Amino acid sequence: MAFAYNFTEDVRRALVAAREEADRLRHAYVGTEHLALGVLRTARGSAASVLAPLDATAVAAEIERLAGPGQSSPREAADLPYTSRGKRVLELAMREALESGAEDVDVEHLLLGLLREEQGIGGRVLRGAGLELGTARAVVRHMTGERRGSSFTSTPGRLLLRVLEWAGLAPRG
Repeated sequence: MAFAYNFTEDVRRALVAAREEADRLRHAYVGTEHLALGVLRTARGSAASVLAPLDATAVAAEIERLAGPGQSSPREAADLPYTSRGKRVLELAMREALESGAEDVDVEHLLLGLLREEQGIGGRVLRGAGLELGTARAVVRHMTGERRGSSFTSTPGRLLLRVLEWAGLAPRG
């Protein structure tokens, strides 16, 4: 039996935002850099909690600097193809959703897919800004586990504690 990947409305908005970013930058494709910009623009819930310690404006500026301006003519953003790395991020997002037991692929899975893909600009900049895949995954699973009523236990890292404190889920100090 094949696993049906249902994308939430939030992840659909992030993918639309990624296409808009590619078009704005005059790129003829959607790559990891555009996916990261789309996630930064639309993140809510646990994805927003993972991104909270970052300076989103500085991260977006670094992504744009590394991606550089494109030369393509403005066109319908819906027609822009994904790069092989962009497709890989989507595959990794689906895998993250499946491995976590989620019924739908959401923005947090897209963020984890970006962090998991090692070569693309999007993930490289996010990791360079201090995000770590293991910590981000722990935050996501902790927050989504609470909604599902499961008990997620882990030894939290420093960033995880900062994010949980920021979200009001752990005492400050």
